[in-house]
Amino acid sequence: MSIDFDRDEGIPLIHKMVLLFILDQMDFPITDDSILNITSESNAWIPWMECKEAIAKLVEINMVSQVIHESKIYYTLTADGRLCLSNFYNTIPASEREEIAGYIAENRMKYKRRQEYFRTYTKNSDGTYTVKLKIVNPGQTLVDLTLNVSSRQIARNLHETWDKKAGNIYRLLQEHLIDEWTEGS
Repeated sequence: MSIDFDRDEGIPLIHKMVLLFILDQMDFPITDDSILNITSESNAWIPWMECKEAIAKLVEINMVSQVIHESKIYYTLTADGRLCLSNFYNTIPASEREEIAGYIAENRMKYKRRQEYFRTYTKNSDGTYTVKLKIVNPGQTLVDLTLNVSSRQIARNLHETWDKKAGNIYRLLQEHLIDEWTEGS
């Protein structure tokens, strides 16, 4: 752990600790957009620019690791980050820890879905629509479906319901396509 962890120029210790605590509470890799939304847009825990600087510093000193997949950067807590969090845990006031933990518990799945489930649709020259649906985990694409549908309404319905149905569709694909072939092996 860096000796100067709590003395970085311009980055308050509390901001670094809040970021480590959020990553610990989320317990899955989260994107830069999600971190900024959690800390700066949905809550006023860390100003946007200071958050960007703090996350960069945490990556630089190996408290946080990053993985790039499909041009998105995902961050996760490292073992050094967990150790640091345990050592400096009390620098985050108990009331703020409770607020953060409550917010994460309430919104965790929303952020997970937002990061993992992607969907778009475009109109084709023949009047049909192409709908692209994906389920992505950091480092790999689990499902990548492209459907051609006859109307904008169908395309829009698929687009709007993907977040709710993606998990079930993935499960069905696993059961009916993959598990069936691996059971006989």
